[in-house]
Amino acid sequence: MKAENTMTVFRYRPTVAPEWLVVAAPGCLLAVRLDLSSDRIEPLVSLTRGGSTVQGLLDALTSGGLTNTPSFVLAFWLPGRLSDEGVGVVARGEGRAIVATPQGDVPIEAGGFASWTERHVDAATTVTFDLGDPGASVVELEIDGGSVWASRVSVSEAAESGASADATRPAAAPASPVAVAPPADPVSADAVVPTPAAPSPV
Repeated sequence: MKAENTMTVFRYRPTVAPEWLVVAAPGCLLAVRLDLSSDRIEPLVSLTRGGSTVQGLLDALTSGGLTNTPSFVLAFWLPGRLSDEGVGVVARGEGRAIVATPQGDVPIEAGGFASWTERHVDAATTVTFDLGDPGASVVELEIDGGSVWASRVSVSEAAESGASADATRPAAAPASPVAVAPPADPVSADAVVPTPAAPSPV
């Protein structure tokens, strides 16, 4: 029987040169390769944090046409059910995911820029996006959710035991503000990214 409370843990590795924007929310993790001045940043952050469907996110990512669609990795799952229900992953271009399971790691990456790869992996324990060289020696930090520029990010779920979990859990680093200027079980476009709680002020 699954514990009543499940804690979602996002960990990321900062990067010197901002190339990959990571947006983390309960049930959803998105990494997309963008320029700092891209006008896609604000809409993608709002959609991911605001409870968009997977189809809504894909529509936003491909809004400029498939040729102009950036590299990205998208993972989605039912909060608290990552290991029970598994995870759906969509990858395009240079995006790469590694899904850890009790049977071993499952790498997921796109075969090229013409389209993307869709996979569903059962019994996932951790999902990691490997996004390239951070450019310096860095340590991994934890966030509760939000948006950061990163070279690596992962998500896992662990059982909480009420007050004791709060007492032993290390303080999460605040998310950096964004500069606003099919396998057997194919990915469902109608899957809903759950609406997260409002992020804590920085």
